[in-house]
Amino acid sequence: MAFNFGDDDWSTDEEDESIGLEYNRLETRTHSSFSYKCGRVEVGGYEEGGESMRVAVEFDDAFPGGVEPMVFCQMEGEDGTDYPDVFGCTIVGSSAEGFSVNCGRGGPEKNWGQNCGMNWIAIDASENNPMISCMQVDVGECGGGSVEATVEFPMPLAKGQKPFIMATCFGEDYTDSFAVTLKKVTRRSASFRIARLGDTEHGQGWGQNVRLNVCYFMQGLFPTMRVHIGASDENFLKVEEISWGAHLRRKPITFAMVQHSSDTQEGFGDSFIATVTNVQRDNFQLNVMRADEPGGWGMETRAVVALIL
Repeated sequence: MAFNFGDDDWSTDEEDESIGLEYNRLETRTHSSFSYKCGRVEVGGYEEGGESMRVAVEFDDAFPGGVEPMVFCQMEGEDGTDYPDVFGCTIVGSSAEGFSVNCGRGGPEKNWGQNCGMNWIAIDASENNPMISCMQVDVGECGGGSVEATVEFPMPLAKGQKPFIMATCFGEDYTDSFAVTLKKVTRRSASFRIARLGDTEHGQGWGQNVRLNVCYFMQGLFPTMRVHIGASDENFLKVEEISWGAHLRRKPITFAMVQHSSDTQEGFGDSFIATVTNVQRDNFQLNVMRADEPGGWGMETRAVVALIL
Protein backbone atom coordinates (compact mmCIF):
# COMPACT_ATOMS: atom_id res chain seq x y z
CA MET A 1 0.00 0.00 0.00
CA ALA A 2 1.28 3.49 -0.86
CA PHE A 3 0.11 6.98 0.01
CA ASN A 4 0.44 9.90 -2.40
CA PHE A 5 -0.26 13.43 -1.24
CA GLY A 6 -0.54 16.30 -3.71
CA ASP A 7 -0.18 19.98 -2.90
CA ASP A 8 -3.94 20.31 -2.42
CA ASP A 9 -3.82 17.90 0.48
CA TRP A 10 -1.73 20.23 2.64
CA SER A 11 -3.07 23.29 4.46
CA THR A 12 -1.62 26.66 3.45
CA ASP A 13 -0.11 29.27 5.74
CA GLU A 14 -3.22 31.38 5.25
CA GLU A 15 -5.47 28.57 6.40
CA ASP A 16 -3.30 27.96 9.46
CA GLU A 17 -3.49 31.58 10.49
CA SER A 18 -7.28 31.63 10.11
CA ILE A 19 -7.74 28.95 12.76
CA GLY A 20 -7.19 31.57 15.46
CA LEU A 21 -6.61 29.25 18.40
CA GLU A 22 -5.47 30.78 21.67
CA TYR A 23 -3.35 28.98 24.27
CA ASN A 24 -1.38 29.70 27.41
CA ARG A 25 2.35 29.03 27.66
CA LEU A 26 3.21 27.26 30.89
CA GLU A 27 6.60 27.02 32.50
CA THR A 28 7.45 23.90 34.48
CA ARG A 29 10.23 22.79 36.78
CA THR A 30 11.96 19.52 35.87
CA HIS A 31 11.27 16.91 38.52
CA SER A 32 13.92 14.44 37.30
CA SER A 33 15.96 13.72 34.18
CA PHE A 34 18.14 10.99 32.78
CA SER A 35 20.10 10.96 29.53
CA TYR A 36 22.94 8.87 28.23
CA LYS A 37 25.14 8.16 25.25
CA CYS A 38 26.70 4.77 24.65
CA GLY A 39 28.76 3.00 22.04
CA ARG A 40 31.53 0.62 21.12
CA VAL A 41 34.92 1.69 19.75
CA GLU A 42 37.67 -0.40 18.19
CA VAL A 43 40.81 -0.50 20.34
CA GLY A 44 42.77 -3.07 18.31
CA GLY A 45 46.01 -4.71 19.43
CA TYR A 46 48.83 -3.33 21.55
CA GLU A 47 52.60 -3.85 21.11
CA GLU A 48 54.14 -1.02 23.16
CA GLY A 49 54.78 -3.10 26.27
CA GLY A 50 53.63 -0.49 28.80
CA GLU A 51 51.14 -1.03 31.60
CA SER A 52 48.25 0.31 29.54
CA MET A 53 47.12 1.78 26.24
CA ARG A 54 45.62 5.30 26.27
CA VAL A 55 42.42 5.68 24.21
CA ALA A 56 40.47 8.91 23.58
CA VAL A 57 36.77 8.84 22.71
CA GLU A 58 34.89 11.82 21.32
CA PHE A 59 31.09 11.95 21.50
CA ASP A 60 29.19 12.59 18.27
CA ASP A 61 27.46 15.47 20.06
CA ALA A 62 28.47 17.13 23.32
CA PHE A 63 26.21 16.86 26.36
CA PRO A 64 23.93 19.94 26.49
CA GLY A 65 24.95 22.79 28.76
CA GLY A 66 28.52 21.54 29.10
CA VAL A 67 27.42 18.84 31.56
CA GLU A 68 30.23 16.40 32.38
CA PRO A 69 28.68 12.92 32.39
CA MET A 70 29.74 9.94 34.47
CA VAL A 71 31.56 7.44 32.22
CA PHE A 72 31.73 3.64 32.52
CA CYS A 73 33.81 1.34 30.30
CA GLN A 74 34.23 -2.37 29.60
CA MET A 75 36.81 -3.98 27.32
CA GLU A 76 35.49 -6.63 24.94
CA GLY A 77 37.45 -9.40 23.25
CA GLU A 78 37.38 -10.18 19.54
CA ASP A 79 34.39 -12.00 18.06
CA GLY A 80 34.95 -15.57 16.91
CA THR A 81 37.84 -16.15 19.33
CA ASP A 82 38.17 -17.88 22.69
CA TYR A 83 41.26 -16.11 24.01
CA PRO A 84 41.41 -16.01 27.84
CA ASP A 85 42.77 -12.42 27.98
CA VAL A 86 41.34 -10.05 30.59
CA PHE A 87 41.47 -6.26 30.48
CA GLY A 88 40.76 -3.34 32.79
CA CYS A 89 39.57 0.18 31.98
CA THR A 90 40.38 3.30 34.01
CA ILE A 91 39.05 6.75 33.10
CA VAL A 92 41.73 9.47 33.23
CA GLY A 93 39.70 12.45 32.03
CA SER A 94 36.18 13.29 30.94
CA SER A 95 34.17 16.27 29.71
CA ALA A 96 30.94 17.08 27.91
CA GLU A 97 32.75 16.30 24.64
CA GLY A 98 34.32 12.92 25.45
CA PHE A 99 36.73 11.03 27.68
CA SER A 100 40.14 9.34 27.87
CA VAL A 101 40.76 5.89 29.29
CA ASN A 102 43.65 3.55 30.11
CA CYS A 103 43.12 0.03 28.76
CA GLY A 104 45.40 -2.50 30.45
CA ARG A 105 45.79 -6.27 30.21
CA GLY A 106 45.81 -8.30 33.41
CA GLY A 107 48.66 -10.69 34.14
CA PRO A 108 52.40 -10.55 33.39
CA GLU A 109 51.97 -10.19 29.60
CA LYS A 110 50.89 -6.64 28.74
CA ASN A 111 50.82 -6.80 24.93
CA TRP A 112 47.98 -8.37 22.98
CA GLY A 113 47.36 -9.22 19.34
CA GLN A 114 43.61 -9.62 19.14
CA ASN A 115 41.36 -6.85 17.83
CA CYS A 116 39.75 -5.69 21.08
CA GLY A 117 36.86 -3.31 21.39
CA MET A 118 35.66 -1.13 24.25
CA ASN A 119 32.06 -0.64 25.35
CA TRP A 120 31.20 2.67 27.01
CA ILE A 121 28.26 4.52 28.44
CA ALA A 122 28.21 8.17 29.55
CA ILE A 123 25.34 9.07 31.87
CA ASP A 124 23.83 12.34 33.04
CA ALA A 125 21.46 11.59 35.92
CA SER A 126 21.99 14.82 37.83
CA GLU A 127 18.33 15.68 38.43
CA ASN A 128 17.53 13.14 41.17
CA ASN A 129 16.01 10.45 39.01
CA PRO A 130 14.32 7.91 41.33
CA MET A 131 15.46 4.94 39.19
CA ILE A 132 19.13 5.77 38.52
CA SER A 133 21.88 7.84 40.11
CA CYS A 134 25.62 8.32 39.59
CA MET A 135 28.30 9.35 42.03
CA GLN A 136 32.08 9.50 42.36
CA VAL A 137 33.86 8.54 45.59
CA ASP A 138 37.49 8.63 46.72
CA VAL A 139 39.37 5.35 46.93
CA GLY A 140 42.80 6.83 47.68
CA GLU A 141 46.16 5.07 47.53
CA CYS A 142 47.17 1.50 48.37
CA GLY A 143 50.43 -0.09 49.47
CA GLY A 144 49.65 -3.37 47.73
CA GLY A 145 47.01 -6.06 47.32
CA SER A 146 43.59 -4.43 47.24
CA VAL A 147 41.68 -1.72 49.05
CA GLU A 148 38.00 -1.48 49.97
CA ALA A 149 35.71 1.41 49.06
CA THR A 150 32.27 1.83 50.59
CA VAL A 151 29.58 3.94 48.94
CA GLU A 152 26.52 5.34 50.71
CA PHE A 153 23.87 6.22 48.15
CA PRO A 154 22.65 9.83 48.61
CA MET A 155 19.29 8.86 47.16
CA PRO A 156 18.47 5.22 48.02
CA LEU A 157 16.17 3.31 45.74
CA ALA A 158 12.58 3.00 46.87
CA LYS A 159 11.64 0.06 49.06
CA GLY A 160 10.99 -3.00 46.93
CA GLN A 161 13.23 -1.88 44.07
CA LYS A 162 16.17 -4.21 43.45
CA PRO A 163 19.49 -2.43 42.78
CA PHE A 164 22.07 -3.12 40.11
CA ILE A 165 25.56 -1.65 39.84
CA MET A 166 28.12 -0.50 37.27
CA ALA A 167 31.53 0.87 38.37
CA THR A 168 34.75 2.07 36.72
CA CYS A 169 37.87 3.53 38.34
CA PHE A 170 38.86 7.14 37.64
CA GLY A 171 42.58 7.84 37.93
CA GLU A 172 45.02 10.69 37.52
CA ASP A 173 47.26 11.15 34.48
CA TYR A 174 49.33 7.99 34.95
CA THR A 175 49.43 4.66 33.10
CA ASP A 176 47.82 2.70 35.95
CA SER A 177 44.85 0.47 35.18
CA PHE A 178 42.61 -1.02 37.85
CA ALA A 179 40.25 -3.89 38.58
CA VAL A 180 36.93 -3.28 40.36
CA THR A 181 34.98 -5.98 42.19
CA LEU A 182 31.55 -5.64 43.76
CA LYS A 183 31.61 -7.03 47.29
CA LYS A 184 28.12 -6.23 48.51
CA VAL A 185 25.16 -4.10 47.43
CA THR A 186 21.85 -3.07 49.01
CA ARG A 187 19.38 -0.38 47.99
CA ARG A 188 21.22 2.02 50.32
CA SER A 189 24.93 1.24 49.87
CA ALA A 190 27.60 -0.84 48.16
CA SER A 191 31.17 -1.92 48.85
CA PHE A 192 33.95 -2.69 46.35
CA ARG A 193 37.47 -4.12 46.26
CA ILE A 194 39.92 -2.29 43.97
CA ALA A 195 43.31 -3.62 42.82
CA ARG A 196 45.89 -2.43 40.31
CA LEU A 197 46.61 -4.66 37.33
CA GLY A 198 50.24 -3.53 37.58
CA ASP A 199 53.18 -3.55 35.20
CA THR A 200 55.29 -6.05 37.16
CA GLU A 201 53.08 -8.10 39.48
CA HIS A 202 49.57 -8.82 40.71
CA GLY A 203 48.26 -6.45 43.35
CA GLN A 204 50.93 -3.82 42.78
CA GLY A 205 50.42 -0.73 44.96
CA TRP A 206 49.85 2.87 43.86
CA GLY A 207 50.30 6.36 45.24
CA GLN A 208 47.71 8.39 43.34
CA ASN A 209 44.25 9.27 44.62
CA VAL A 210 42.09 6.82 42.70
CA ARG A 211 38.38 7.54 42.56
CA LEU A 212 35.46 5.33 41.63
CA ASN A 213 32.59 6.14 39.26
CA VAL A 214 29.47 4.34 40.48
CA CYS A 215 26.08 3.99 38.80
CA TYR A 216 23.29 2.31 40.72
CA PHE A 217 19.95 1.74 39.09
CA MET A 218 16.73 -0.17 39.44
CA GLN A 219 16.71 -3.58 37.80
CA GLY A 220 14.57 -3.31 34.70
CA LEU A 221 15.88 0.09 33.64
CA PHE A 222 18.46 -1.87 31.61
CA PRO A 223 18.36 -5.63 30.96
CA THR A 224 20.49 -7.40 33.57
CA MET A 225 21.61 -10.92 34.43
CA ARG A 226 23.80 -12.79 36.89
CA VAL A 227 26.29 -15.48 35.87
CA HIS A 228 27.66 -18.14 38.21
CA ILE A 229 31.47 -18.27 38.10
CA GLY A 230 32.37 -20.31 41.18
CA ALA A 231 35.84 -20.97 42.58
CA SER A 232 39.12 -21.65 40.78
CA ASP A 233 42.46 -23.24 41.65
CA GLU A 234 44.06 -21.18 38.87
CA ASN A 235 44.43 -17.42 38.53
CA PHE A 236 42.43 -17.38 35.26
CA LEU A 237 39.04 -18.85 34.45
CA LYS A 238 36.98 -18.98 31.25
CA VAL A 239 33.20 -19.39 31.31
CA GLU A 240 32.14 -20.23 27.75
CA GLU A 241 28.85 -20.02 25.83
CA ILE A 242 26.85 -18.19 28.48
CA SER A 243 23.32 -17.87 27.14
CA TRP A 244 21.51 -14.53 27.11
CA GLY A 245 18.29 -16.48 27.56
CA ALA A 246 16.95 -15.12 24.28
CA HIS A 247 18.01 -14.46 20.69
CA LEU A 248 18.82 -10.75 20.74
CA ARG A 249 17.96 -8.64 17.70
CA ARG A 250 21.43 -7.13 17.69
CA LYS A 251 24.73 -7.46 19.50
CA PRO A 252 24.42 -5.74 22.91
CA ILE A 253 26.80 -3.30 24.57
CA THR A 254 27.78 -5.32 27.63
CA PHE A 255 29.18 -4.44 31.06
CA ALA A 256 30.29 -7.13 33.53
CA MET A 257 31.75 -7.09 37.02
CA VAL A 258 32.60 -9.93 39.41
CA GLN A 259 30.76 -10.05 42.75
CA HIS A 260 31.72 -11.81 45.98
CA SER A 261 29.41 -14.52 47.30
CA SER A 262 26.83 -13.48 49.88
CA ASP A 263 28.67 -15.29 52.71
CA THR A 264 32.00 -13.54 52.08
CA GLN A 265 33.87 -12.79 55.28
CA GLU A 266 34.58 -9.16 56.08
CA GLY A 267 38.35 -9.46 55.74
CA PHE A 268 38.39 -11.08 52.31
CA GLY A 269 40.24 -8.79 49.87
CA ASP A 270 39.81 -10.76 46.65
CA SER A 271 39.65 -8.43 43.66
CA PHE A 272 38.82 -9.60 40.15
CA ILE A 273 38.73 -8.33 36.60
CA ALA A 274 36.21 -9.66 34.07
CA THR A 275 36.16 -9.29 30.29
CA VAL A 276 33.36 -10.24 27.92
CA THR A 277 34.42 -11.73 24.61
CA ASN A 278 32.98 -13.44 21.53
CA VAL A 279 29.68 -11.65 22.13
CA GLN A 280 26.95 -13.09 19.91
CA ARG A 281 23.21 -12.54 19.80
CA ASP A 282 22.66 -15.85 21.63
CA ASN A 283 25.62 -16.15 24.01
CA PHE A 284 29.02 -14.82 25.08
CA GLN A 285 32.21 -15.82 26.88
CA LEU A 286 33.38 -14.36 30.17
CA ASN A 287 37.08 -14.31 31.15
CA VAL A 288 37.95 -13.81 34.83
CA MET A 289 41.25 -13.17 36.61
CA ARG A 290 42.10 -12.51 40.23
CA ALA A 291 44.02 -9.22 40.34
CA ASP A 292 45.18 -8.72 43.93
CA GLU A 293 47.42 -11.83 43.97
CA PRO A 294 48.58 -14.53 41.50
CA GLY A 295 46.74 -17.45 43.09
CA GLY A 296 43.22 -18.79 42.67
CA TRP A 297 40.19 -18.26 44.89
CA GLY A 298 37.87 -20.38 47.03
CA MET A 299 34.68 -18.33 47.17
CA GLU A 300 31.69 -19.01 44.91
CA THR A 301 31.85 -15.84 42.84
CA ARG A 302 29.38 -14.63 40.24
CA ALA A 303 29.24 -11.89 37.62
CA VAL A 304 26.68 -9.10 37.39
CA VAL A 305 26.04 -8.20 33.74
CA ALA A 306 24.18 -5.19 32.34
CA LEU A 307 23.17 -4.89 28.68
CA ILE A 308 22.53 -1.74 26.70
CA LEU A 309 20.52 -2.80 23.66
